[in-house]
Amino acid sequence: MIARAYVENGVKVYITARRAEACEQLARELSLIGECIAIPADLSRMEEIDRFASELEKREKKLDILVNNAGASWVQAFTSFRKMAGTRSWT
Repeated sequence: MIARAYVENGVKVYITARRAEACEQLARELSLIGECIAIPADLSRMEEIDRFASELEKREKKLDILVNNAGASWVQAFTSFRKMAGTRSWT
């Protein structure tokens, strides 16, 4: 619903999910309305986070909005994520 609302309002949207087929299918559906690009990734794994971020960096100079709708729980304090994820930052 969140991605659809952004696409309907003219925002270029990137989506990701662990299940590549579902991610790509949703991107195809939303692309009938506006611009939606699938980058399937399992963001519960550090190497997949790095791969996803690298794909975004190849395509965009900046990221304006990030919506986390994770299906897996992060059991640490939010502030601990940056320490685990390294120094990657989005400007």
